[in-house]
Amino acid sequence: MERRKEEFVRNVLEVKRVSDRVMSLKLEIEGVMLNVVSGYAPQVGCELEEKERFWSELDEVMESIPTGERVVIGADFNGHVGEGNTGDEEVMGKFGVKERNLEGQMVVDFAKRMDMGVVNTYFQKREEHRVTYKSGGRRTQVDYILCRRGNLKEISDCKVVVGESVARQHRMVVCRMTLMVCKQKRSKIEKKTKWWKLKKEECCEEFRQKLRQALGGQVVLPDDWETTAEVIRETGRKVLGVSPGRRKEDKETWWWNEEVQDSVQRKRLAKKKWDMDRTEENRQEYKELQRRVKREVSKAKQKAYDELYTRDGQRELHCVFVDLEKAYDRVPREELWYCMRKSGVAEKYVRVVQDMYERSRTVVRCAVGQTEEFKVEVGLHQGSALSSFLFAMVMDQLSEEVRQESPWTMMFADDIVICSESREQVEENLERWRFALERRGMKVSRTKTEYMCVNEREGSGTVRLQGEEVKKVQEFKYSGSTVQSNGECGKEVRSGSRVLYRPLSASVLSRPDGKSAEASPVLLPQSTVSQVALRGFQTSAVSCDIDTAAKFIGAGAATVGVAGSGAGIGTVFGSLIIGYARNPSLKQQLFSYAILGFALSEAMGLFCLMVAFLILFAM
Repeated sequence: MERRKEEFVRNVLEVKRVSDRVMSLKLEIEGVMLNVVSGYAPQVGCELEEKERFWSELDEVMESIPTGERVVIGADFNGHVGEGNTGDEEVMGKFGVKERNLEGQMVVDFAKRMDMGVVNTYFQKREEHRVTYKSGGRRTQVDYILCRRGNLKEISDCKVVVGESVARQHRMVVCRMTLMVCKQKRSKIEKKTKWWKLKKEECCEEFRQKLRQALGGQVVLPDDWETTAEVIRETGRKVLGVSPGRRKEDKETWWWNEEVQDSVQRKRLAKKKWDMDRTEENRQEYKELQRRVKREVSKAKQKAYDELYTRDGQRELHCVFVDLEKAYDRVPREELWYCMRKSGVAEKYVRVVQDMYERSRTVVRCAVGQTEEFKVEVGLHQGSALSSFLFAMVMDQLSEEVRQESPWTMMFADDIVICSESREQVEENLERWRFALERRGMKVSRTKTEYMCVNEREGSGTVRLQGEEVKKVQEFKYSGSTVQSNGECGKEVRSGSRVLYRPLSASVLSRPDGKSAEASPVLLPQSTVSQVALRGFQTSAVSCDIDTAAKFIGAGAATVGVAGSGAGIGTVFGSLIIGYARNPSLKQQLFSYAILGFALSEAMGLFCLMVAFLILFAM
C-alpha cells in the first residue's frame, strides 16, 4: 500500500484550493488526465447566498477542466436526490434514498448543467450499502460521487463500505473505475538511402554509371527537376541500398558479442551432455560453464553501458569557449544607449542611466594609496548592481544576429560557448561571433579563447581565429562546472568530494568532544553538507570507474553529516567503504572518511575505526 501511495504522489500534477469548501487534484495515470474534485456543501439551515457561492465555485472548477479530461467529484452535498429518477433519467439512476429536497434538486441541476451522472444511484444495493450518513435514528444519503456521463461505462461499482467511518456520522463511499488507456503506437522510422556509401570510390563510380544509364546517357540533366530528382533517388536506392527502418537494438541485444555467444553455446552443449549422461562430472562441468556465462554476460553488459555513457552515435562535439577582453570596461557608451532603446526601455529610463554615467570619474586604489581622479568615458560602472543587467542587455542585442538556440550557443554574462558537430562549422561560427562583437566595440581574446573536442575519434586538428591557432584543451571550467573532452564527470566529482571533505574535517577538528553525536546536526547542517556533496551529480551517468566511486563516497559522507547517527554511518560506510576499499587509488580518501565517521558517531565509532585500520593495513 505504501508503494502504491508513492506512485500516486509522483503522478500528482496540480493541487488547487478554491476555498474552504472546494478543492481539486489533477493526476496523470498512464497518459490519462484525471481530475478529482472534493466539496463540502453548506448545510440545510445555511443562508441561500452561501449555497449559491458554493455552487458557483464548483461551476468554475468544472469550466476550467478541459472537456477531454476525466472528472470525478466526491462531495458531501448535504442534500437528498431521492429514490426514483422520473424525468431525470439522463443524470441519475433510481436507487437513491428517501425523498428529494431542495438541496438534492441543486445536485441534480448541477449534474444536468455539466452533463454528469450521480454514480451512487446507478447501482442496486441494499439500503445499508446506500446510506452514507447515520446519526441517532436518522439514516440518509448526502455523500455522492459524480462523473461525466461519457465515462459512466468505466464505473463498475459504487457502494458504501459498512463499518468504515470517515467521520463520526459519515460513512466511506467507494467507487471502482477502470480507466481506458490508449495503447501508444510504435513510431515508424523512415527507411533512408545509404548515401554515405558514396564516400567509397567503387560505390561512387557504380552510382555514376547507373545514373547515366537511367538518364538515357545524357550528360546535361533535363529541365524537369522533379523527374531528375526521382531518378537520382531511385538509382540511389538500387545501388546503395536503404536502411531497414529500425534501430539495430530492436532486432537483437546490442551488447551481445562473440565471446558471450561462444560461452552460451558451450553451456548449451554441456547441458545436453548432462541430460544424456547424468554423471557428477558432467553436472560440475555444466554448473561451471553456467557460472562463467553469467560473469561474461555481466562484463559484456557493463562494458557496453560504459561505452554508451552519453555517447550514443559516437559523434564528435566541437566547443569553443569565447573570452572577451575586459568585457565590462569595453562597452561603448553610445552602444549602450542604442541597445537600451532597441530592447524597448522607455526613454526616461535611458536618460536616467545617461545622467548616472555623465561626467563620471573614478580613482584606483593601490598599495601606496589612491591615484588622482580621472574621467571614465567607456565601459560600465564597476560594483554597480545595475551594470550586470545593462551588460546582459548589450550582449543580447550584439549577439542577436549570430546567436543560435541552446545547446549550440550558451551564454552567461560574458562567458560564451559555441558548439557544433564539425570543426569547420564551429570555426565559421566563431568568426561570425568575432565580427559581430568587434564591429560594435568589444574584443575577443586570442590568448584566452579555448577550443575543446568532446569524444574525439581521430586527430581533428584545431580551430583558427583570423589565422591564429586557438588553444586546444582537454577540460574547461564553465559556470563552476568542469567539462571534460572524454564526456565524463571525473574531475567534477573529485572536486566536489574535496570541497565536501574540508568543512567536514574542520568541524571534527574544532569539536571539544570528538565523539559527541548529539552535536553533529549543529556542526554539520544539511545546507552545508548534503548540497555540497550532491551538487551537479543529479544527472550523472552511473559507471564503475574511480570517479563515480568517489561520488558515492561524497554522498555517503553527506548522509553521515545529516543523520549524525549510527544508522546513517552503518548504512553508508558498511555498504560503500568496504566495497571500494580494494581500489588502491581510493584508499587514502576512504581512510579519511572512516576516521571521520569514528569522530562523528559514538554508536558506530568502533565499527568505523575497524574499517579505517583495515584500509590502512591494505595500503
